[in-house]
Amino acid sequence: MKIGIYKVSLKDDKGSVQLNIVSLSGKKGAKKQVMASEKCPKSAITAIKKIKQKSV
Repeated sequence: MKIGIYKVSLKDDKGSVQLNIVSLSGKKGAKKQVMASEKCPKSAITAIKKIKQKSV
């Protein structure tokens, strides 16, 4: 099993924020996690960058 750690950048009317997300389902899963937890549309996500990957 592989665990990916991603840095996700979000932008809205009030500014921008960066989140670190741990995902088992890759970049697509990290995007879905952020959209669900922050209640934001896809267009609010400006960048997703893989920080590192671990095998468990």
